[in-house]
Amino acid sequence: MKLYFFIITVNLITVAFCGADQSNRKQELNDAMAQRAQLMVEKHQSRERMDKAWSDKNLTSPAIEKLRGRLRELQFEMIRVREELKKEIARLPEMQQLEARVEQMDAAEKKLREKIEQLKK
Repeated sequence: MKLYFFIITVNLITVAFCGADQSNRKQELNDAMAQRAQLMVEKHQSRERMDKAWSDKNLTSPAIEKLRGRLRELQFEMIRVREELKKEIARLPEMQQLEARVEQMDAAEKKLREKIEQLKK
């Protein structure tokens, strides 16, 4: 009888510790997951700030301002070159034919628009 009582007591203690151990593991898992989520949010925010830093006026030095000036120059140059490219492409015979076709479609659309207005009356 003593042996039976001892076995039951040991089993109850084991179950209690296992339950407590399982509860502790779940809490530890939840804590780790919460810490990881917080870390991921902070990492994302830091990367986002780093990606936008090039245009942050609060981050400056003479070298940075020189590079920003160069960037503006290059942007203006790109706009100028793009316009020059458009003009050159517009001179190509195939583009001139396309322009003529668009003008014909404009005229046809205008005639149809006028016809529709007449039919509505």
